[in-house]
Amino acid sequence: MKTAYLSTILAFTITCAFSQDVQSTKQEKMEQLKHWEGTWFGTGWASSPDGTRNEFDQTESIVSKLNGTVLLIEGTGSNKGTDNIAFNALAIFTFNPEKDRYNIQSYLASGESSSAEGYIDGDIFIWSFDVSGGTVRYTLTANETSWDEFGEFSRDGNQWYKFMEMSLTKDSKNK
Repeated sequence: MKTAYLSTILAFTITCAFSQDVQSTKQEKMEQLKHWEGTWFGTGWASSPDGTRNEFDQTESIVSKLNGTVLLIEGTGSNKGTDNIAFNALAIFTFNPEKDRYNIQSYLASGESSSAEGYIDGDIFIWSFDVSGGTVRYTLTANETSWDEFGEFSRDGNQWYKFMEMSLTKDSKNK
């Protein structure tokens, strides 16, 4: 009986230590995105399937959650110069230490969702996911005050077509 009890305590102790290491790794990696936190405003454009270019006003609200292991992002876009919401999305960013990649779960108001993986390359954050007929890739460059992002689509992974671009500025009250 004592042996089983000691084995249980040892397993619990090892599990807790491992869990703390994983949490620490996740927090360290998510800290690299900390400058994203705040409210961002700006403009952009997106191409519709027929090639029409639509301009929009964009807001991104970003907060850290769960002891710094999750980043919650809500993006809202309205038709340029109006209050008509054309785009609303929610994304949850976490870090997967086993893959050394960020996981991004995104949800649209239309009910669509996607699972993506991302990584940091210098000052750039890149993430992508597969869709019917190809791959969607986003490239984001952000510092303490500016956020520039573009989206591309490729059928073959070699030739990319830009379908979206936006430039945002962080609300000075949230720096």
